[in-house]
Formats: sequence, C-alpha cells, structure tokens
Amino acid sequence: MPETTTTTKNNPAAAPIALCDEPGCTEPATFAYAWEWGKSGNVCSKHQAHYVGLEKNLKRRCTFTPLASVVAPALTRPERTQLIAERLSAEAEVVEVKSRGVELYNQNIELTRQVQSMKVRSEEREAQLRDAQGRELELNEKLVTLEATHAELVQEVQRLRALVPKEPKAKNVVGGAEKEK
Repeated sequence: MPETTTTTKNNPAAAPIALCDEPGCTEPATFAYAWEWGKSGNVCSKHQAHYVGLEKNLKRRCTFTPLASVVAPALTRPERTQLIAERLSAEAEVVEVKSRGVELYNQNIELTRQVQSMKVRSEEREAQLRDAQGRELELNEKLVTLEATHAELVQEVQRLRALVPKEPKAKNVVGGAEKEK
C-alpha cells in the first residue's frame, strides 16, 4: 500500500506524519510492521494490537518497530498567550466552582438540620395529638356516664315530685288548736 502522509494544520512546513495503512483509518501511524513473507507498512496503535492477535492466530511472525515520534511544532507567541489565558481562566473557574461547592455543602448541612428539627417537631406534635385524642375519648366516656347519671337523677326527681303534694294544705292555728280548712 502507498504511504499516506499529512502535515500539521498549524505549521504546513512541519515534517509529514505517516497515516495508518488500514483502509478507512485516518489515525497517525505509530508502528512500522513487517511480516515474515515480506508485506510491510505502517499502522496505528489500535491496528497494531489487531496485528498482534493475527500474528498469534496465523502462527507467523510480524515485527513491529515504533516510528519516531513526531515533535509538536513550537507554539507561536499568540498561541502560548491564548493557552495561558485559557489555563488562568480555567483555574479561576475551578476556584469559583470549589467555593460554590463549599457554599452548597454548607447549605445542605443547614437544610438537613432544619429537616431533622422539623421531623422532631412533627413527631412531638403527633404525640401531643395522640395524647389529646386519648384525653378526648376519656372525657367523652365520662360525659356519657354523667349524662346517664343525670337522666337517672331527673327521673328520680320527677318520681319524688309525683309523690310529694305540690301545695301543702294551709293550717289555721286558732287558740292553740289547729283547724284544717
């Protein structure tokens, strides 16, 4: 296969980079390979691992040689300035995010305390409500008993009134002897 090369976008004068020989792969080649029957070429790390497996399956030898690493071209002053500015901006964002995280953590702790306090208050109110409902039942039972006693007493009073005359007869006392009219 013919070797495909490309140049870096930022520096067209840089040394060409060999691409992987596998069809459809556009990754930079990292290894040169040579099979014992003579076939050779360049492959990326992914296809090199594939060739290692193929070598074991075919029980044939394939030699791999790392390609010389391509040195990244030196950055221009504006590129360095931009990278430094991005780094400083990212560091400032990290500081802001950390402080916001601490703030949210503290708010979460406070809200958790409030929730626990509300739960305790709720349980206390429920206990008070149960006590009041129990007291209400006791008072209702006592009221029923007192109303029954009251009804019995009213009946007794009515029975006694029926037995006792309403107006006693007036007696005249004349000369020490009583006379009935």
